[in-house]
Amino acid sequence: MAEFAPVNVRIEFLPEPTGATNISKQIRQSGRAYPLFNTARLFLEKPERHLVRITSNDPTRPLYQIGDSHICLDRSLLERFAFRDFRNDYYREEVTDIEPPKGNYTNVARCRSTGLLLGPTSYHGYQPAIRKLYEERFSRRMSFVQFQREEVETVSGEQAVADWKSQLSKQTTYHTTQETEPLTFNSLQEAEAHFKKTYLPTLIKSGASLQCSGKAARELPERGVTRAIREAFDRELAYPSGMVNGLRQFIADQNLQVFKHRKRVLFLSSVRPKRAESSQQFSDGPASILKTVEEHPRINRRELALRILGKEEAESQEPSEHKKQLASDLHYLVHSGFVIEFSDGHLDLPLSPNAPTPSASDSDPDTDLESESQSESKAPGDSSPASPQTAESEPLDQPPLDHLEEVRKEPPREDSSHSEPPTTAENLPAPAPEAESALLDPVAIDAQSEAPSSSNAGAHLPTN
Repeated sequence: MAEFAPVNVRIEFLPEPTGATNISKQIRQSGRAYPLFNTARLFLEKPERHLVRITSNDPTRPLYQIGDSHICLDRSLLERFAFRDFRNDYYREEVTDIEPPKGNYTNVARCRSTGLLLGPTSYHGYQPAIRKLYEERFSRRMSFVQFQREEVETVSGEQAVADWKSQLSKQTTYHTTQETEPLTFNSLQEAEAHFKKTYLPTLIKSGASLQCSGKAARELPERGVTRAIREAFDRELAYPSGMVNGLRQFIADQNLQVFKHRKRVLFLSSVRPKRAESSQQFSDGPASILKTVEEHPRINRRELALRILGKEEAESQEPSEHKKQLASDLHYLVHSGFVIEFSDGHLDLPLSPNAPTPSASDSDPDTDLESESQSESKAPGDSSPASPQTAESEPLDQPPLDHLEEVRKEPPREDSSHSEPPTTAENLPAPAPEAESALLDPVAIDAQSEAPSSSNAGAHLPTN
């Protein structure tokens, strides 16, 4: 493969709005906390979930784009392939039977790779046919002279000539679809000339910064820009700080909360974590959950049920009132922020606000993000015990994106649930349906689906 000089452009990856809305729905329905960087990688997994913004760093070389698809630094590349990409939008093809060519021919030219018959070299339509085949299939691989030398061969025989004449016994005409009175062209070359004169100037736009879909970014005709996108994508997939930066507006619009927990990992949730104060009073159900989670950090739902209900009742296949009440109490604590349920199913308490402040080296934003990228596969599912009194980090009033623009957050809400002791969960809505998957479901994202509703509160507790 020939080497291409690097182009002076900057590549950015942004979340696609529809995919962002679907991911937000899943976060809100589950009430769980998801690693921020893992959520950013969901947008990079498929081209349909992200947009690509290309910015030229050279003021003398603007970018050109045709419609909302291909972007190039070379305008001639867009003009060359524009008719092929937009022909069906502006022209309608009609095939009719005609008389085959007359004359005595002994051989015809044929393409070695495709087997397409191009006609005798003395035939008046030979040069347009060979030029058309080259432009459509071989122009990006080799020069025209190399194409003639390596791909075009001469085949002799009556059968080859008969097949070629049969191929030309049908004529294709092209009719415009945008005019009130359609125009008709007898050849593809005439239709292309009309397209370049009439429609192409209105389709091409230019600017210093342009964006296209992830799918279009993978089909750009300019190899230098394509290579820059591929290299930027590999870097972004390994460490998606650019996509996290692009999620700022998405986080603000959806009123999602960004907080930092153990191992300095950033998490995204619809609930703002808050530590229950010692002066707050809870009924027996929520109080027992808080005490159990505090004594056993990173406990999951099954273990919680075993410790509170006992092995016999927790593993029973029959739903019981105690199971339903436990599920209701846990739903209340999770959606109120007193307990954090992570995407891998583990439970933990928010870190205390008066925990020791991180050292100067720990507060470096680059260190935070790098630590998050390396540790997100382990936290919070690390099974090693950790005392909640010794906080490695704490919930932040502001999202800890120090190197990014400040994210607008949801205004603090008054906590009126404990204004009159004791507090119970009976007056709360029924528990929301649970999303038990460890990660956001990519299939549900693409299908724009929502979690099914269920009124069985006992479904929140595993039975085996």
